[in-house]
Amino acid sequence: RSLAERAATMQQEDPSKHAAAIGTLLGYPRCCIDAFLSQADRSNNSFNRYATAQRTDAETWPWELADLRTKIYPFYPCRYDCPAALTYARQTLAQLDASDFEATRQRLARPVLYFDDEHQLVFEGSGTTREVRFRDVLGTSPLTCTLGGLLAEAKRLEWTFDHLRAGWSIRRIDPALGFVAPFG
Repeated sequence: RSLAERAATMQQEDPSKHAAAIGTLLGYPRCCIDAFLSQADRSNNSFNRYATAQRTDAETWPWELADLRTKIYPFYPCRYDCPAALTYARQTLAQLDASDFEATRQRLARPVLYFDDEHQLVFEGSGTTREVRFRDVLGTSPLTCTLGGLLAEAKRLEWTFDHLRAGWSIRRIDPALGFVAPFG
């Protein structure tokens, strides 16, 4: 209780000033704390996810670290393949009963085309950072539902630096816009 009260007090006083102390107090991995603190802007959830994705080199990412629609751990990992963050997430998941664990796994173990917190395409399938093969696609907003409808027949999405391809091609005018999160 005293640790929770201390963390709450620091959060209320100045969360930016106390970010490292709060993270340490709550047991977040040091590498994740340091990566978060190194960002110029930490106030935007979408930016935080872009920063994490940019630091991730792996072609596929463990589903336990998915944090785009449902988040099971309370911090941003330094990378979506960080071993310390994965250990933390797995310890959290170990507290679930079998049916809740399976429901959570099914929800998280899906590739996502992420634009921001409100605009995502969630795929029933598998993928890498460059390609997704899928049976079905779900949009999280009217705009992404429209895009999902265009992709639905293709069953394959290729995401490159300058194009989105799915049997047809859309030129990306901003290469920084969106990323494929290959959780699986």
